[in-house]
Amino acid sequence: MTYPSLWTRAPRPRFTKTYNVIRSHGVGAVIPANAWTLYKDLDPAQPDWSYIDERIKALPTGHPIHIHPILNRGPKETWQRMTGNLKALVCPVLERYGDRVERFTICNELMLHGLDRQKELIQLFYDLDDDFPNLKLWFGEYGLRSKHRVQGGDGVLDVIDRVQSVASNFEGVVAIDYIDLSQSGTNNYLMGLANQFRIPGRYIREHAPETLFEWITAVESLYKSFAAPQKLSDNLAAIAQTGAKVALETSVYTGPNPSHYTEACQKIAYQALLNLAQSVDADFWHWNLCDASCSIAWQKERTDEECPGWFDRDGQVKGWARGFLKQTPQP
Repeated sequence: MTYPSLWTRAPRPRFTKTYNVIRSHGVGAVIPANAWTLYKDLDPAQPDWSYIDERIKALPTGHPIHIHPILNRGPKETWQRMTGNLKALVCPVLERYGDRVERFTICNELMLHGLDRQKELIQLFYDLDDDFPNLKLWFGEYGLRSKHRVQGGDGVLDVIDRVQSVASNFEGVVAIDYIDLSQSGTNNYLMGLANQFRIPGRYIREHAPETLFEWITAVESLYKSFAAPQKLSDNLAAIAQTGAKVALETSVYTGPNPSHYTEACQKIAYQALLNLAQSVDADFWHWNLCDASCSIAWQKERTDEECPGWFDRDGQVKGWARGFLKQTPQP
């Protein structure tokens, strides 16, 4: 199968406008599995497949799908309830959907939380290589702005090397990071970009804006000065150099009723993230591509107020986002 470069989360089928966008633009569909919600009491004998099934049925036959993730950090003590039973939680998903779906994120936010946990997960990849050699398996991690988390001892690069040594069907890493423009104060956004793209604090102090014009000028200067792909992609490039594929999962939140200048800054941020993805030949996972089905799992009370998408609530592409579709060629 030829995969697109642009992907988004597949919502419930009632969000017909989002599915129209997914189908008409050939956008890849990411469907969460999450063992801690898939199985009642995390018991492999008590699955509820409806969440996944209804999303697959809403898509055309042959539409590209990535199930992500199966094992997730989840609520407190979820790992303690999953450990020792990982294969029993994962295999039913691969068995049920392996004929329709090729790409699966086996675990997310779990690899960098102690060597014992990492060892058990790598053993799982080893087992799955024998049982499902034709599938393409991934893992995901947050916090990949950190050089230590990626390139330090027992970091992402070490994990990739260990998984590659035991699993020929391991394909890639989902790098997960978001930008929030709704935080109060203009410097918060600039500091957020500084962290995202490793911009010296001295630059922020010297360019701290006081007026709207200065703010926009500073953001534009920030983008032009520091958002060149070669300066954004150190960690993801290091991952790509291992031979693993990369998917960048992100959204740029604006808060309720964004102003024109907030949207302008949102556009700049998306352009920088697209450049980052393209510089390492990564898939671009716009988690909230459509405002009609925006989802912020950790702030549900704000869901209806956020405007992070390239498509508005009527399913129409926003004027400032039209060019982005041309930059994400589809199969």
